[in-house]
Amino acid sequence: MLGRKIFSILSLLALTVLLGACGSEDQSVAVTPVSSIDKETEVTVDDSEIDTQKESATALSVANVGEFMGLVSEGQFISLSSFKSLNGLSSATTVQFYFQKCTGGTADIYDAAEDDGFWGNLWDRMTPELNYGNCNERFTRTASGEYVTRGDDYLSKSEVLAAMKEIVSNGTPVMQMGQAAFSFSYKNVTYTIDLNYPVEINPMMESTRKSDGSTSSSSFIGTYAY
Repeated sequence: MLGRKIFSILSLLALTVLLGACGSEDQSVAVTPVSSIDKETEVTVDDSEIDTQKESATALSVANVGEFMGLVSEGQFISLSSFKSLNGLSSATTVQFYFQKCTGGTADIYDAAEDDGFWGNLWDRMTPELNYGNCNERFTRTASGEYVTRGDDYLSKSEVLAAMKEIVSNGTPVMQMGQAAFSFSYKNVTYTIDLNYPVEINPMMESTRKSDGSTSSSSFIGTYAY
């Protein structure tokens, strides 16, 4: 009888210990850290923040000589930066504008002498005249950055603009030479002014004819940029 009691007590103690062990077991779950993974961040751009109103260069155009004269009076020539943009020269730091000078005159195929008489003078009047001359001289007007140096007369921008205003105000229109260019005759010289070239590069052409038939002129022939 005593042995059964001892067995019961031992069994009870063993059960108590087992239950205590189960109750004291840590029930939390350990989380093993996972190394971070690099992921490209997606960026969303608000279209309203993008400036789509970029300035674009546009060539000038005039409908008539009156409009042309008004723009010259206001100094409305194309800017150097716009000229470069329109001509594919935006990346150039220096642009050289080349001009050539020409001199010339006239001569008869047959030039009668004073003692050639009637027939000689008649033949002289009937033969055509020939033009002769040369265009061997050149000069440049150079744009470096936003500053232009005139290699022919070294005039400043304000001086050139004042001269252009004087020509169109007091000269006589001759003919339209381009989209925004006209030639004017002033004090026996014909000038061609083009609004699609910066003011300091103008006039694009000058031509003088003297009473003896000799001529002199200068004209724009091209650019070199670097």
